[in-house]
Amino acid sequence: NRLLVAGSEKHPRFKKLLTYLADNSAVRVQAGHDGKERRKGRGVNMLDWRKASDHAPFAEKNIPYLYFGVDLHRYYHKTSDKAEYIDPRFFIAATETVRDFDLL
Repeated sequence: NRLLVAGSEKHPRFKKLLTYLADNSAVRVQAGHDGKERRKGRGVNMLDWRKASDHAPFAEKNIPYLYFGVDLHRYYHKTSDKAEYIDPRFFIAATETVRDFDLL
């Protein structure tokens, strides 16, 4: 039940917005995934979140971005992941949080 937001480490002007969002959101909002992190039990030692999704080209060119996502979980990017594993309350609250951020 935590929404991680990458991109504020190199672009601190986003930190005030994230603080506001964290204080006014139904989910826990936390800055994170701004660099390399160890992956446990996945066969890969390190994961560089800056290159892990569609925001990678922006990160490579130092263009400000924010990437909203969840933390690693046991079904993360596996074929064993299923729609019924999604917590609908968290999904709705996270979606509303991202929408509210877009309105700031």
